[in-house]
Amino acid sequence: MEFSSETGNADSGTLMLHLLGRCNLTCRHCYMNGGPTREDRLPADLVIRAISECSQLGIGALYLTGGEPVLYREIEEVLRTAASLRLQLTVCTNGTLLTERHAAWLSRCGRDPAEETQHSIR
Repeated sequence: MEFSSETGNADSGTLMLHLLGRCNLTCRHCYMNGGPTREDRLPADLVIRAISECSQLGIGALYLTGGEPVLYREIEEVLRTAASLRLQLTVCTNGTLLTERHAAWLSRCGRDPAEETQHSIR
């Protein structure tokens, strides 16, 4: 396996999870053939379990993709789990649905948990 700056580093593996097929767009070039009518999705309990096992497996980088990952109902829980394990996180989104709330979730994922505690105390 080769690693690049896009897939972590040579000291860790990468887990890529296609959370769902649903997307708000129907791009002709989409290799997942995602779209608004797709209903397939990974069960949240399996996603959380897979992420939780990353450390044991030597996985340090996590890619979340879809379809459109912000449409995944349990995305906040998934992001919290990834952040708690301090995984290098990439969310592959088309960006058209991002809100301030989404930006806040993603920002919290990149913070040190101690910093988050300090931030909430202020």
